[in-house]
Amino acid sequence: MKFKQKIRWVLVFVLLVAAPNQSAAEIDIRVATQAAPKVSVVLVWSEFPGVERFNLYRKKNAVSPYPSSPLNAKPIEILTDQAEILIWIPAYREEWNTIEQALADPPGPPVTPLFDPLKLSTIPRGSEKFERLQILIRSYWKIGVAAGQGYLDSKVIPGQEYFYELRGVDPAGIEIGILATNISITAGQPVELQAPSDLVADPGDSKILLLWNEVPQASGFNVYRAAQSAGPYERVNDVSMPARVVYDLDGELLSPAGSSSNGFVDFQRWDDVGNPVSHEVNGREIDGPQNGTTYYYKVASLDLLGQEGPKSSVPVNATPY
Repeated sequence: MKFKQKIRWVLVFVLLVAAPNQSAAEIDIRVATQAAPKVSVVLVWSEFPGVERFNLYRKKNAVSPYPSSPLNAKPIEILTDQAEILIWIPAYREEWNTIEQALADPPGPPVTPLFDPLKLSTIPRGSEKFERLQILIRSYWKIGVAAGQGYLDSKVIPGQEYFYELRGVDPAGIEIGILATNISITAGQPVELQAPSDLVADPGDSKILLLWNEVPQASGFNVYRAAQSAGPYERVNDVSMPARVVYDLDGELLSPAGSSSNGFVDFQRWDDVGNPVSHEVNGREIDGPQNGTTYYYKVASLDLLGQEGPKSSVPVNATPY
């Protein structure tokens, strides 16, 4: 495996172990749409205690009742049929490779064996590995569909506003309650996410830690760096999956103790003999950060479909030492 590939999966491991658990008292449901020509709406949701199957309802008017039948022909649940899983998670594509690495024991290289994406249903609920799966679902909606916590609504009319309601279903197929309701979106009109705010840059030795506030509905972030505040800015993170940072660069807990923040560490890569090396992001080779050089940063949010919002308007800067 190439060195930069090792780095990619080391980062994935860090992202997974640093992310918080979803509160058992609520369900987190996210929705996104894309513009023409292929207009659709995608939804994913977090686990909910005691519920393993779901029904999803849709209506066009906020005040009218939901229809008597759900959108889904059968309750939404984690897929067990291999042919069905391969529809959403084609072999050796990004989602497949991510599951293989991120759900392996232990995650990250070296891993033996990789986790088989066709066996998602074998993961025990409540296990640490199941928590890792929940984190993947927040950033990869197709993994959410395969895991029984997502839905693709392709039968929508561009420009039409829709309202969605998610209900739990018991093993006998009987609905047991509303988990989320009146989740609204206009098909074909992507909602521009807010830019991350309150960016902080903390320098270290050949690395810089960036922290920023929560962004509602964000499923990922892109971090951009420049040599001067006016730019040009280039993306430096090769994995957009959101990370939760608990410790600063000195290994101290963030203040207040026990808190966490969205974050990213921009660090210099090194080869096996200690020489600095670049890493590839979007087909470009990224170097540094180098000690003694000042860098400027902006961050942009991504929705479920990977659509990017505006970059933070005010850059932050730091000089590694």
